[in-house]
Amino acid sequence: MNPDTCNTAPLASVSSREYRMSFAWVPPSREVEMGGGPRVRRSYWFTGAFAVLLTALAGSPGLALPRPGDAPRSANYSEVVLADQPIMYWRLGELKGRTAFDSSGHLRNATYLHHPRKGKPGAIVNDPDTSVRFDGVDDFARWKPDTSYSGSFSAEAWVRSTVRGVQDQAFLSTRGRHVDYSFDIKLERSNVYGYGVRVDVGNGSTWFVTETIDFAWKRYRWYHIVGVATLADVTIYVNGSSIGTLSYGTGGTPLLFDVNHPVQMGRASPFASWFTGKIDEVAFYDYALTSDQVSAHYAAGIGP
Repeated sequence: MNPDTCNTAPLASVSSREYRMSFAWVPPSREVEMGGGPRVRRSYWFTGAFAVLLTALAGSPGLALPRPGDAPRSANYSEVVLADQPIMYWRLGELKGRTAFDSSGHLRNATYLHHPRKGKPGAIVNDPDTSVRFDGVDDFARWKPDTSYSGSFSAEAWVRSTVRGVQDQAFLSTRGRHVDYSFDIKLERSNVYGYGVRVDVGNGSTWFVTETIDFAWKRYRWYHIVGVATLADVTIYVNGSSIGTLSYGTGGTPLLFDVNHPVQMGRASPFASWFTGKIDEVAFYDYALTSDQVSAHYAAGIGP
């Protein structure tokens, strides 16, 4: 990086403490003289991934650094998730607008529909990133794919329900309007389907499994829930530990999404299973996370 292309100013004093922060560098436009000819104004545009070292020196006007005794941020959470290479990662930390930005680098931005409440306190300990509250009536977020994926996958979210009584709440789903038999995962409490976490996995034309694994979840509590689907079975993890595995019987290749099966947060389909409460840190992977990876994600989220 050439120093004369970076908008920085010298800082007055140094500090031996190390801090984690976010920043953006926007290279300026420059005028360049072309061998004695006319001056040409050039702009710079970069694509790809870059490793950048930023040294922040205490004493700079406008630079706010944590003070001794401040609670440490669990900055490791998003780093741990990204290290496992999700194909979609919606942190749901937006404060306004209709776009749920994809942090995975795959540019699979989702759209908020109706009026989910943004900027709510998030699930991750000591992390200022916020969550989104869904009303259980018509709020949801959706990514509409122009491609497809079938195979082993993992689906991850932090969820906090706020309703009581009988309920059937899908927080992640890829079931479509007129097509079904793909994937969803719900908090379930009913006389028909039981009390726990319900998961449905199919191949686009038939279901492999549609069952509830017992788990006595409670409202107003955050839960880290991960569904890991392989070609033979699906395992559900809650707060870093497996609560059960469901076999497909004959086996098969699960369908995660295609042009008719959009990825949705806050409902199972246009007709059913709306989620009431907060959802945070949604990620999908095109492989089966290991139990160690799931445990590491949960540990990073709850802090030391």
